[in-house]
Amino acid sequence: MEKYIVFEGPDFTGKSTLIAKLAAYLESKNIISVVTGHPGSTEIGQKLRQLIKQPDLMADKHTRAIMLAADNYEFQKQIALPLVGSGKWLLADRSNFISSMAYQLADGIPMADLQKVHDVVVEYRPIDVCFIMDIDYETR
Repeated sequence: MEKYIVFEGPDFTGKSTLIAKLAAYLESKNIISVVTGHPGSTEIGQKLRQLIKQPDLMADKHTRAIMLAADNYEFQKQIALPLVGSGKWLLADRSNFISSMAYQLADGIPMADLQKVHDVVVEYRPIDVCFIMDIDYETR
């Protein structure tokens, strides 16, 4: 039975390393996994990520939230939902929804506004396990 496992947390907390180790372990057990990173797991998501990361882009915080919601929508439709019933495990370096909530709340957007923005994603694949990674700043 396939699983959807998410590794959340700041940069340099070991998410990618743990995902690679888990993918290798699953492969040794003849279990196929699909590894994704967010935002940007789809072609549209990659382009949105490039836009969001441009330092000279003076986009409003609500515009950025809408862009991340669009990335989440494409991820669900193109990757997460089609894998249901495939037997393949989905291993995600961050979750579009969780990460975008964290970043947008930190950016000052009220939760009620974020809920409205993310309501456009009407169908989600539920996450089976979410690991939240943390590390001391000095250790990074």
